[in-house]
Amino acid sequence: MTWTFTSDLASYQAAAGPAVAAEPVTNTLLLSVADALARRGPQAFGPGPAPFFGWWTGADRSVAGGVVCTPPFPPDARRAAPRRPSGRWGPRSAPSRC
Repeated sequence: MTWTFTSDLASYQAAAGPAVAAEPVTNTLLLSVADALARRGPQAFGPGPAPFFGWWTGADRSVAGGVVCTPPFPPDARRAAPRRPSGRWGPRSAPSRC
């Protein structure tokens, strides 16, 4: 079980996109932010440091969550797959600042 972080939107979408899209209501923010960045570029939410993205890979190697951070805004982490008794995580497990 591990987190993977990148500033490459295409890598994030390839790795986490299908799992995040599987729960569009829960992951509206993750999907909307990724879409805006894909259409308008990395400065879509203002000048500053580049956005970063991440995904949580469970013991079974499936993506179980994602995170996006568009500075100066705090990161937003969401569950991307159904909860598992031993692998529950949510927004409070992410750092409070980028």
